[in-house]
Amino acid sequence: MTTSLSHLPGIGPKRQALLAGLGIFSLEDLLRHYPRDYEDRRSLLPVCQLEEGVSVCVCGIVSQQLSVARLPGGRIMARCQAVDSSGTLFLTFFNQPYLKLEQGREYIFFGKPERYGSRWQMVNPSVEPADAPRTAGRLLPLYRVCQGLNQRQMRLWVRAALDLCWDAIPDDLPPQIAAQRQLCPPGQALEWIHFPQEPQQIQQARRRLVFEEFFLFSCATRQLGQKSQTLSGPKLIYWDPEDFFCQLPFPPTQAQRRAIDQAFADMTSGRRMNRLLQGDVGSGKTLVAAACAWLAVKNGWQAVIMAPTELLARQHQATLTKLLQPFSISAELLVSGLPAGEKRRVANLAASGQPLVLCGTHALIQSGVELSQARLVVVDEQHRFGVAQRAALGEKSGGHLLAMSATPIPRTLTLILYGDLDLSILDQLPPGRQPVRTFAITEEK
Repeated sequence: MTTSLSHLPGIGPKRQALLAGLGIFSLEDLLRHYPRDYEDRRSLLPVCQLEEGVSVCVCGIVSQQLSVARLPGGRIMARCQAVDSSGTLFLTFFNQPYLKLEQGREYIFFGKPERYGSRWQMVNPSVEPADAPRTAGRLLPLYRVCQGLNQRQMRLWVRAALDLCWDAIPDDLPPQIAAQRQLCPPGQALEWIHFPQEPQQIQQARRRLVFEEFFLFSCATRQLGQKSQTLSGPKLIYWDPEDFFCQLPFPPTQAQRRAIDQAFADMTSGRRMNRLLQGDVGSGKTLVAAACAWLAVKNGWQAVIMAPTELLARQHQATLTKLLQPFSISAELLVSGLPAGEKRRVANLAASGQPLVLCGTHALIQSGVELSQARLVVVDEQHRFGVAQRAALGEKSGGHLLAMSATPIPRTLTLILYGDLDLSILDQLPPGRQPVRTFAITEEK
């Protein structure tokens, strides 16, 4: 399965480079390059039964020689007619100087028929001899390709790769699960997804491949979750969150209290916190982050809040300054747009180990920023950061992680996608907030 593409006929360095642009480097990559759609060439109709705009195969005898004309702009147009026992089909081909059709020979034409007055015509249909058809009568896979590659080449290469790899295709599902779910074998699934004989085979193959992908993804996230449960973290001394709440200008919601209790339990357990805080815009996620930052600073450590944009980082700093001011806790800002002198001042503060809260963007994970005293990392809109960026911030601090997201993800999908994170949900809005309305925007919009 890891064999190089150079083992397939017709693939040299140039075509290898084109395939690499599609993410295809090995035979397995080629077999996992599934069709984006299928062309149904099973219908073979006489001319008298054609429907306008419905793609179909027509078998007819070429009744006149191909006439070729040059059009303005250098384009080439070729025309001819094909007849069967029920009527005549007029054929037009553009820019196909290599096309050769023998008068009196029978061909199969595939395309969308169009009415032109009282006659039927096809423009640029695919053509193959009726006595040696390659695609007629089949469901034909259509692949994502790039300039320099065509569908016929892709089908030939996938067929060759499947024949070469048939005995080496791994079965990643436990036999009892495959049997329980009535899933076809992996080789059969790849055969049917690429070269189906009927639509039911496509459905069965897709069911197997989709289940396998989710199964492996779930196993991987379960392993990540188990690993995160064993990671040790800084054990902070517990402080009653009521000491924080009593200084707020408003009472927190029950959902905020619940999320803060869960985070405090993690941070004081001796186990590293990996928690996702999910809630709509306006549900008060920043207050939860402020409470966690308060606990870190009360323990003599630093807290870091990383946002995807400079605007959001500045908003966080302004909000945290108001919430933490009664406790004389400083909330500093580190973003790329700061003057050089201010950047140095904040970086020196962070390196000094002085207990504080640091708000910023990607600038926080750049070289030269020392975060060894940070025992809490808060990542806002965490889905907009790559795994490597989040890991880089975690490695710099070695502390607890609170990821926040307003993206509405159903709880089940959240547990799958963020299998390495525990979950806290803010399902209440503070008094006076307008309800948030969430829409699915379709292609029609």
